[in-house]
Amino acid sequence: MNNGGIRRSPAVSRSRAVTGGITMKYYVVYELADGGGWCAYAPDLPGVGTVGATSRDEAREMIRKAIGMQIDGLREDGLPIPEPSGEWGELVEVA
Repeated sequence: MNNGGIRRSPAVSRSRAVTGGITMKYYVVYELADGGGWCAYAPDLPGVGTVGATSRDEAREMIRKAIGMQIDGLREDGLPIPEPSGEWGELVEVA
């Protein structure tokens, strides 16, 4: 399905972020753009996303770094670090 030039990829993973010695897993959604580039975002961390990756592996590495930077910034500012909400997505089969 095409939505504004971006196709939703059924590929979803969890990205790990290290926070004060504790490893957290955040749900990440990947999107494949019409031009072939990849985007990724973390729904539990509003505003955290990446664009322009040439492969899904590159997008995974980019979002992992973005999540880490967000968590580091929250920690430095003394703000709470959002807890991962868990796996809220699913694949839906249609005929």
